Amino acid sequence: MALARGVISSRWTPVWKWGGVPPLIVFVGSLSAYGWPPGVDSVETRALMVCACALLLVLVFMSTWNAADEVVDAGDRLKVRLRGVEAIVLLADIEQVSIRNWSNPDRIVLKLRKPGWLGDRIMFIPRGNFWLSRFGGNGVYLDLRERIGRGRS
Repeated sequence: MALARGVISSRWTPVWKWGGVPPLIVFVGSLSAYGWPPGVDSVETRALMVCACALLLVLVFMSTWNAADEVVDAGDRLKVRLRGVEAIVLLADIEQVSIRNWSNPDRIVLKLRKPGWLGDRIMFIPRGNFWLSRFGGNGVYLDLRERIGRGRS
């Protein structure tokens, strides 16, 4: 099941990390502080809404903060970029590949045999169709799992 080599991380990763979701949460929290939605006059209710938005922002930030900005499949190695740091990871240096598909979007986690510049785990959001990956498995994950498994045998 060999996929074409190239970028295997989602092009939407920056949106998930910085662009769309966090500013939307801040916007809703700000509106809550300044009188939205109409009809909610209780100061306590508005404070609760702002706190809920702040908590949601922290949760979104924590779940995407360590996601690699870009992962490129270069055959027997992966080129990983995270916050300006680039590292080369050989497929032979990957001990385990797993997928967290309980979250939206899916996340692939690579556990390394020995820590490198980016730590002992690399997490990234794979490219691909969210709905199709729910029913048939994520193609990027299945390909990496097969190739890493072949390298161990």
